[in-house]
Parts: sequence; C-alpha cells; structure tokens
Amino acid sequence: LLFGDVDQYAGQVASPARKRALHLKQTEFETLLSNLAAFDVVAPLEYFDEHLLMLSDISGLPDLAYRAIKPQAVGMKKGETTTDSVACPNMTVCRDRVRTLAPFDKLLYEHVRAAFKAWVEAQPKSFHTRLALFRAAKQSAARPSPGRAKCCKRTTRCLDKKQD
Repeated sequence: LLFGDVDQYAGQVASPARKRALHLKQTEFETLLSNLAAFDVVAPLEYFDEHLLMLSDISGLPDLAYRAIKPQAVGMKKGETTTDSVACPNMTVCRDRVRTLAPFDKLLYEHVRAAFKAWVEAQPKSFHTRLALFRAAKQSAARPSPGRAKCCKRTTRCLDKKQD
C-alpha cells in the first residue's frame, strides 16, 4: 500500500478528498482550527495520560484509569510482534509517503501536538507530580501479581500449578 497506488486499495472515494486536501487554502485551515478551539480538549494520542488528567480537572471527576491492551496483529503467527521495521522498513520513505497522501492531516497533527505540548509544559508542578503518580499507578497495575506470573493469557488456568 505504501508504495502502490492508494486508489487501487481505497477506491475512488478517497481520491476527491485527497485532491481537495492538496489544495486546502489557509483560510479553510484557519476555519478548522477555529472550530477545534470550541472543544475543551483536543489532544494527540501520545499525550493520552495528560489529556485524561485534563478531563478530570475539567469535569471534576476523579482521575480516570485505564489499562492499555495491545491489539492482536492480523495476519501474524502466534508469538510474532509488529515492529516499526516490519510495518515500515524505511521510516523516512513512509513518513514522506504519508505527507504526500495526507498533507492536511500532517499539518493538523503538527498544530494540535504543538498546542497541547505547550499547554502541558505550562502546567504547574502539581500537575506534573500528579502525572508521575498517575503513570506509576498505571505501571504498577499493569504488572502481573507474583503468584500469577506464569498464567496462561487466554484462561485463568495457571501453568505453574498442578491441574486436577
């Protein structure tokens, strides 16, 4: 897909949108940014923890907790993992391809990321302390308990215990 004709895979529906994005005018981009500014939270995925704390602050609810679950890779053999080198052997080529196919998305991402990063950096020390504690609690919850460390992932049956 990265090195082929994207229309062949995405169909003709993708072409008009991509052509339109290539000719996006600055005023249209500024209108979009203005519309996004009406939302309380617009954050890129790599700032997920920070945005959860921000939501807690805005809503008055306690800090939200989550557990990250790695999705199962489609088309891979059991035990194989997806790495950057498997998904894209040459990251420079892949990034250039994304910029070509989705210049509007890249521009929007860069703007939102820079704005949210500036917001995070401007937060008081108490926010960063809460963030560190939040991440430590999340990390602690992600570790398996010592007695269940050798459990099978698909069932609750432990492999290190004698079965009846």
